Amino acid sequence: MPEKLHINLFGGFCLKFNGEQIADLDSPRLQQILAYLILNRSSRQSRQYLAFQFWPDSSEKQALANLRNQLHLLRNVFPEAERYLIVDHKSLQWNTQVTSISDVAKFEVSVRQAKQVKKEKDTHQIKALKKAISLYKGPLLPEYYEDWIEHHRVRLKHAYESALQKLIELLENDRNFDEAIYYAKKFIQHDPLNETAWRWLMKLYASDNNRASALQTYRKCANVLKEEFDVRPSRDTTEVYKRLLSSSEEIDTKTIEQKINHGNQEKLIDQYQEETESLGSASEDVVEKTEKKFSPKKTENKIDYGLKEITS
Repeated sequence: MPEKLHINLFGGFCLKFNGEQIADLDSPRLQQILAYLILNRSSRQSRQYLAFQFWPDSSEKQALANLRNQLHLLRNVFPEAERYLIVDHKSLQWNTQVTSISDVAKFEVSVRQAKQVKKEKDTHQIKALKKAISLYKGPLLPEYYEDWIEHHRVRLKHAYESALQKLIELLENDRNFDEAIYYAKKFIQHDPLNETAWRWLMKLYASDNNRASALQTYRKCANVLKEEFDVRPSRDTTEVYKRLLSSSEEIDTKTIEQKINHGNQEKLIDQYQEETESLGSASEDVVEKTEKKFSPKKTENKIDYGLKEITS
């Protein structure tokens, strides 16, 4: 049986070899170095740059010594790592010629495949999008807040949101409302403050002639906004709710759709094209520091109220 290395970066760092987690690989710095090499696997990384990246306040000599110490630690806790790294006296690189499985790499491949499918083959596109969405288990390395990680975290988060948008759109066009509703709820779990997602879920229920659930969705949206910001839903969301209240047996989903488009649905769908362009191609700007520093306390990690109800 061939040896298998699995590296998961979504939702937290986890490295498994032949099905068993390498528990001793718990050094935060070493985890970050491995993650950096995996995320930038298409190019060699100079030792000097890595040393500066991870020990910017140390002298060059000390930083290089720290990097050597981390590589020595890696060999001690995971001797098989030798074959997954290309190491010389000047640079390091993740060895893409040796089989390993990374959730991020598989996610990027699935998103690219979905983009490349021709329009007349929506079934294949839907399959690829579902695969990508299933791989995203949460933000990239949420336990770390370095700028270079945040750069990748935001990029992959946007790609996930765009994949969700595109999948819901395709399922809705196929009138597969049950699955479209499932993924719309998944989008709301991911971003509970996105009113466009709430309006879209209301529309899907309305299209499925389930006005009661559409109205209940509005109430859940209002509760979340009240809890977090002490505000009411926007005018667009409220207008969709009023139309649902006043509608008879025939629900005007076209008007509801116009209200959705008035929000940011179009922006996210366009973003699907932009974000997927950059996946899988490691470039110089990936390792540059971003101009903005992001707060370590992400709203998406804090909000959990009402989410169990959403999925019920």
